[in-house]
Amino acid sequence: MIDTPSLLLGPKVQGLFARALAEVQRKGFSAEGELVRALRVGNPWAHSLLRYALAQELCTYLGRICPGIRKVYVYGSTVENRAGPASDVDLILWVQKKSGALESLLWQVDTLLLRGYRALTGFSSPKSLFDLHIVDDEEVAQGKGYGSVINSLWTAPVPLQLRERKSLESQAFT
Repeated sequence: MIDTPSLLLGPKVQGLFARALAEVQRKGFSAEGELVRALRVGNPWAHSLLRYALAQELCTYLGRICPGIRKVYVYGSTVENRAGPASDVDLILWVQKKSGALESLLWQVDTLLLRGYRALTGFSSPKSLFDLHIVDDEEVAQGKGYGSVINSLWTAPVPLQLRERKSLESQAFT
C-alpha cells in the first residue's frame, strides 16, 4: 500500500486521495512501488487510472455534500487511456443551479489533490488537476456551451457514479 502524500491535505481530501490510490492498486498495480514507478515514467494507463479514480472519488464526495448536483461526467484523455503527467481530468458537473460556493469548494479540493498528485509523482505539472466545467439545467436543455457536450456523439462523456445522499449519510467520510 502506498502512503498517501500528506503535504497538508485536509482529512477529507486525504481520504479521497487514499481511496483513489487503493482503487488503482486494486486494478493492476498491486506490487509495492509499482504504481509510483509507472506514474513517474509517464505510463498513460497508470495516469488515466489514477485520474479516473480521483474523479470518481470527487464525484462521490460532491454527491454527499452537494444536493444540487445532477450528474458528473468525465471525458478526454482520462477515459481514452492516454493521460500523461501534464494531463488534467476533463469534468462536466451538471447542477440545478450554479453557485459561487460550489466553485470555491472545487477550487480548494483541486488544489489539495494537486499537491498530493505532485508529491506522489514528482512532477510539477499540470497547473490544475481538474478542468472543471459547471453547467446548469438551462444550458443542458438548450445545448449551450459544455451543456452540449453531455449529449455529444463525438465527445461521449462518461457519467460517473453519483451516489445518493441517503445511502452515504450513515457512512463515515474521512
